[in-house]
Amino acid sequence: MIRGYSFKVPASTSNLGAGFDALSLALEKHLRITIESSDCTEIVARGVDSGSIPTTPDNLILRVANSLAAKRNRPLRAFRMTIENEIPLARGMGSSAAAIIAGVTCYEAVAEDRLSEQDIFRHALEFESHPDNLAAALRGGLVATAVASGGEVLIAKLAVAEGVRPVLVIPAFELSTEKARGVLPQTYSRMDTVYNIQRSALTIAALTTGAWTMLREAMRDRIHQPYRAPLIPGFEEI
Repeated sequence: MIRGYSFKVPASTSNLGAGFDALSLALEKHLRITIESSDCTEIVARGVDSGSIPTTPDNLILRVANSLAAKRNRPLRAFRMTIENEIPLARGMGSSAAAIIAGVTCYEAVAEDRLSEQDIFRHALEFESHPDNLAAALRGGLVATAVASGGEVLIAKLAVAEGVRPVLVIPAFELSTEKARGVLPQTYSRMDTVYNIQRSALTIAALTTGAWTMLREAMRDRIHQPYRAPLIPGFEEI
């Protein structure tokens, strides 16, 4: 029976230059959750963008937990969930991925049903179709991810070399993942594809070995940045 259970899920930055839908890095900003026994299910939201976090059944964390409960035939007892949020919403810091992983964890705690990592991803990918932010939210650190031909999510967690810190520029406006993905083309030239493969490999090399002189070139991209730049005022100047 639930008495009190607390956990945190990190923010993340994905796509890492040319590593579109493949590379992600967890950040030291968190979604902090406390769940307690209660006579009725209720949500309290505090912190960054708390006014935009639903406290109704539309809440993404609760939706994920309830969806898992229905699929696994494990009805959830009532609980009170307190959200302390440090992750700006719809700003490219993996807020949705953090909420999805938090929803899975809430289900596990309330239903007392521990899931395997592949079960977690199997369900999480129904809410977010790409694994990079989800993997960083679940594993932390720098991760390289891929979905295998059989649907299994493959994750390699890598150690970042000492001597680098991320600098975040958080815009005053929101940009949904759906809108950002909607401007991307359906096909790419071989030249642009090879360009990105090379720089994706360089990104991993630079971050894991400390070859920082390669990082500027490694961050260049032809798959998503040029198409999304018009959606972000000040992108080129930054």
